[in-house]
Amino acid sequence: SLTCERYNYSDAIFVGKAISVEKGMSGPFEIEMTTFEIQEFFLGNQKKQIKVQNKFGGSCGVAFQKNQTYLVFAHKFESGGFGTNFCSGNLSIEYASE
Repeated sequence: SLTCERYNYSDAIFVGKAISVEKGMSGPFEIEMTTFEIQEFFLGNQKKQIKVQNKFGGSCGVAFQKNQTYLVFAHKFESGGFGTNFCSGNLSIEYASE
């Protein structure tokens, strides 16, 4: 299933509330650095907060909104930190099912 596939490619999967969103540019792409307050971890280390870099602008990108809660599929960068991208499967929690 798609959810299993996303699980296999992720280093961190969690439900978290976006508490800050900083915007910037990376070449032609808009990027965001979003700090999430974790509500539930499904995969990855159990921190209270996690920062995730997000590129968006693609057809399936999610631009994270402050004070909204999301199901996030993130991968670890070699340089440290976490990222997510257009088609990782991130969802606003109201659209996420079991």
